[in-house]
Amino acid sequence: MAQSSPALPGLRVLHLHSGNMMGGIESLLLTIAGCQNVIPQVRHEFALTFDAQFARQLRERKARVHLLPQARLRHWPSLWQTRAQLRMLLREEHFDVVVSHSVWVQLIFADIVRELQVPVVFWMHGPFDGHWLQKLASFQPPDFAICNSRWTRSTLNRCYPRVPSAVIYAPVRGTNRAESREQTRATMGVRPEEVLILIAARMEPWKGHADLLRALRTVRSSANWRLFVAGAPNTPSESAYFKSLVEQAASFGIGDRVEFLGYRSDIPALLAAADIYCQLNREPEPFGVVFVEALQAGVPVVTSRLGGAQEILDASTGLLVQAGDSRALARALTELMEGPSLRRQLGSSGPARAQQLCNPEHQMRMIAETLHSVVVRSGRVSRP
Repeated sequence: MAQSSPALPGLRVLHLHSGNMMGGIESLLLTIAGCQNVIPQVRHEFALTFDAQFARQLRERKARVHLLPQARLRHWPSLWQTRAQLRMLLREEHFDVVVSHSVWVQLIFADIVRELQVPVVFWMHGPFDGHWLQKLASFQPPDFAICNSRWTRSTLNRCYPRVPSAVIYAPVRGTNRAESREQTRATMGVRPEEVLILIAARMEPWKGHADLLRALRTVRSSANWRLFVAGAPNTPSESAYFKSLVEQAASFGIGDRVEFLGYRSDIPALLAAADIYCQLNREPEPFGVVFVEALQAGVPVVTSRLGGAQEILDASTGLLVQAGDSRALARALTELMEGPSLRRQLGSSGPARAQQLCNPEHQMRMIAETLHSVVVRSGRVSRP
């Protein structure tokens, strides 16, 4: 157990990321920044190429943020500038290990880090599926890979067949459901008798928003339900998708029950106010931090029987249905809408399951011990 492990030596970690969007990777890094005091001798710092909302939230958590020039693969001067800035940062500051959080970052920066004899860890947040960026990044192998789920690691060999790896689930901090539930529901205008369904996900078709709307259109239940959709588009294609969802809700005749909230920084509070979390992914979720957050809040989850979700959820905490099957989803939602005792039963098992998988103290120590072992294997000496 983490409590019985020996004390770790000092370690200074630099996380490399773009930082221009908000999603699961950013949620993980914000949690790491907010859990610095768990193992204070391990310092997590962040180098980003965008000074945007994510950077501001890191600073709010008192994290140190280093800004690099923005770069585009097809614009060689921008690549030269950002690589030169990282080289200068690594020469001026003493980092024991650098962690890259995307294949784009790995491709652009890994050789610079290696040139300065700092070990590189690639944090694998999604599967390797043959994308051309992954093929290019395969020529820049890391010293080690941290995979966010067993399912994700099952694809590691497609890009890095000889790289050692470990599966580390994300640390996830919970919320106090009792304190925030009634207040949030009242603030959002949700009546006590209403069954509140929540989806909080990137505005991408594979997240299953459209399937959820189709399922709710066919639900025949006496329960008075509402749907909150949390999330804002980051790109033009996501904006078009978002617009189509609003139009679908209206055309299905459920527009008055569906509220699009846009970007929200208070997802734990929304989960605490919810009765059901539903996200019918069309493709495998690499892990699914929001599922763990729902379990922590005591909210039953309905999602697809795919990918990392199967490592988080079981019959005691939620309902798994076939991806893309809106009829099966409608049946599952109806069962939960009309079964408050079932919702309570599934919800009551959630916090213990979330604690087992993603306890922040335990996971932060796992991250620290893994990074320290990479530094030791590289021959570098950690600071006392």
